Amino acid sequence: MVSVNQIEIKLPPTIARGFILALVRHIDVGPQRGVEEIELRGDSVILKGRDPVGGLADAINLIADYIADQAGQDIGVRLPMSGNDKGIVSRIFQCYQASLKDDQENLAQVVRQIGSTIYKVKCDESKLPSILKPEMYEYTRIPGYLGGDSKRKFDEEYPAESVVLALIGYLGARVGGYGERRAVALLPPDEGGYSARYFFERYSRSLRNMWGRQIKRRMRFPGINPEPALTIWLALQLPEVDKINLVSIREPAGKESAMLISSLSLTLDSVKRYTDLWECVVRANEKGLVEMILERALNPDPRRRSDLAVKASVWLYETLVGVRRFEETVYMMSRDYVSALLTNTEAGEDARILAMLARSLYRCYSGRS
Repeated sequence: MVSVNQIEIKLPPTIARGFILALVRHIDVGPQRGVEEIELRGDSVILKGRDPVGGLADAINLIADYIADQAGQDIGVRLPMSGNDKGIVSRIFQCYQASLKDDQENLAQVVRQIGSTIYKVKCDESKLPSILKPEMYEYTRIPGYLGGDSKRKFDEEYPAESVVLALIGYLGARVGGYGERRAVALLPPDEGGYSARYFFERYSRSLRNMWGRQIKRRMRFPGINPEPALTIWLALQLPEVDKINLVSIREPAGKESAMLISSLSLTLDSVKRYTDLWECVVRANEKGLVEMILERALNPDPRRRSDLAVKASVWLYETLVGVRRFEETVYMMSRDYVSALLTNTEAGEDARILAMLARSLYRCYSGRS
């Protein structure tokens, strides 16, 4: 009989917790693997199996590969830190026999080294660096809401393995940036009802595919507002994911600590409710038509954001969730093309793309009905 071992990872509050869960969701779980079960138990996550440390190391190496792929494309990848964070991070990494250089070009090697030494050496407890406890700013939605004594808990010390795993989880959850030092991280839903195998086969696979696309895009995220456009855009990027949490963080630098800009919980399967219509959207996007409109709507620069694209993305979202009739949306998209040509030449290109999208959606959907 094969013996079953387990390790318990203490989860710090809110966002740091989410980053650790984002990491462990990349563990390949199964009877013939190192980890056979992942259990959430209060403020801890338990990994059970014949070799849970090895299973965790494999997930860490996936993220190290992601970091190396970015560096291989000359994309500046680093662990964001304020001046106050550097001492905290340096002490932890040195304990795990990993030296983070100032230029941080060796970040992938450092992450792999931690994967090979974690739970093999004992390190002192540590406070959280600011990327794991960003200051809160103008948000009310999960994940990240600080209530009760959560803020006090941020000032406590945590096991070194929890801190370093949360940092690695952040590097894996980070899927790009927009604007000045604005980073976007995607986190799995922190709830029951999903098996560990589900997360590896669907969540992890979808996110790893998105990693590749984002590297080709130079890690540029299109923006986070308006939310209807963001929901459709993410549903296209993560076709097998039902729900996702998104956090936007101003990364720390110099004397400035990290700051949480936005925190959203998005239900991606809401736009996939009407399968035939969603398949037509996916098909129209094979030529990039849908993404072009969505990304013009999401552009964080108000001078370059398209009001017409914003309106169209809201129409499309309302159609996908069943609030607006399909025929009405297609008509409005087509009508705006003529209107733009007559009244506003600056919106002509957006209107032309909308007309092409309307034509593609109509041909596809009418052929199915």
